[in-house]
Amino acid sequence: PSTAYVEPYALSKATGAAMIADPEILEQILVKRVGDFPKSEIDDRVLRPAFGDSLLTASGETWRWKRRLVAPAFAPTAMAPLAPVMAAPFERFAEAWASGAVENPVDVALAMREATLAVIAETLFEDPAELDSGAIVQAIEAFLEPISWVVALAALKAPRWTPHPGRGRIRRAAAAMRASVAKTVAHRRGMAAKDDLFGRLMAASDPETGRPLTDEDLVDLILTLVAAGHDTSANTLTWALFLLAEQTDLQAELAAEAAIGSGPADWPKIDAALKETMRLFPAAPMMGRRTTRPERFGTLELAAGTMILIPIYALHRHEALWERPDQFDPARFLGAQPPRTQFMPFGAGPRICVGASFAMQEMALGLAAMLRSARFGVCDETVCDPVHQVTLRPRGPLYLTVRAR
Repeated sequence: PSTAYVEPYALSKATGAAMIADPEILEQILVKRVGDFPKSEIDDRVLRPAFGDSLLTASGETWRWKRRLVAPAFAPTAMAPLAPVMAAPFERFAEAWASGAVENPVDVALAMREATLAVIAETLFEDPAELDSGAIVQAIEAFLEPISWVVALAALKAPRWTPHPGRGRIRRAAAAMRASVAKTVAHRRGMAAKDDLFGRLMAASDPETGRPLTDEDLVDLILTLVAAGHDTSANTLTWALFLLAEQTDLQAELAAEAAIGSGPADWPKIDAALKETMRLFPAAPMMGRRTTRPERFGTLELAAGTMILIPIYALHRHEALWERPDQFDPARFLGAQPPRTQFMPFGAGPRICVGASFAMQEMALGLAAMLRSARFGVCDETVCDPVHQVTLRPRGPLYLTVRAR
């Protein structure tokens, strides 16, 4: 779809909010002076009811010690042994599609949600049945459906108690997902230690203070991994398949690369295709920060307490920053990479997504597995209708034809 481009920055005095899409200013906000620009009121009101004091919402020292504790578990070296587990759910789908056992067209959005959910459960737990992931995801979907009301009211600085459609549903869904994960945590506390990812997180402690994660911290963390981890990867892979379905020659080229390489490090073109997908359809299309004191950026003056909206979707398609910004062209990521605050699918600076390496490995393995076995095409039922519900997802099913390669 064509894009309504924004200016590098704009200020609304009526709402006390600024929208900033200037990479140089964003370098100051997200990288060099990150402590001066904490998360916004929108993030807190949208995410805290479900995800508590997690890495998504925490700030200051609380965020720092949790990040220190969790980061080693998601380092690239820690992710490499998980590659076979990550690839397996996508291989199962690809084999079913290639065999003709699945009726065409296929809702690839649903398939990718199921595959990435299986990846999360199977990498976290030795026995994936320990987590009632289906019930959690159902609660997450109920939580997200009316969430635009919370975003709008937070942007308008309406009181938190302001009634709105879906308010009760959000509360019930948040309580249900937290109760489900709390049951899993309590069950594991009563068992002998296991050497799965969840067990390692349970046993981990802050390398500086020795502080471990409490049960409440573990609920926050697991919910974040299930919700953010599976949903963002699922949406990116859905959009990637949609974009590639219209470029059969490129599909074949990526399939050939996947057939001769042994893993993501050998697949630069697949990596580029995923990055270009995240440029056009960033999983998190908007970020929020706020000022803690008066700020001046060029001619832009911001009072203390100003909400800063960072439109990732518009930044990634800004005609002043990209050539042919609305065209899907993975080759743009095969050479020099864009500045870190111009291309931000996982954020930038110290608060960049801790699961970025996990997600990139999972998505590369998944896309390679599917393209090795299957060819994707558009059909009359194919509809591209993105909607922003915390993440950028298809509004409904996204149907593609799938044939054996």
